[in-house]
Amino acid sequence: KWLLPGAPFIHVVRDPIDMCVSAYQYHRLGTEPWLKQVRVDLGNLTLQQFYHQLSTAEGVLFECKRIMVELLENSLVYNLTR
Repeated sequence: KWLLPGAPFIHVVRDPIDMCVSAYQYHRLGTEPWLKQVRVDLGNLTLQQFYHQLSTAEGVLFECKRIMVELLENSLVYNLTR
């Protein structure tokens, strides 16, 4: 009932590059246990270890590729609801 026909609707879209940078920084410095789990796909490194061996630009690019599906889904939802 909170969404009424004709009611004002605010649609917020976050810049995709900002999302990549933010996710990179969070994953590089975060404290969640899964960030410290060894990953075979990263050469038996944790995500944090992997990011610490990359330059910032390489890390942000990797994060953008890692979250590409989420970025595309956000774009589709925006286009369908604007």
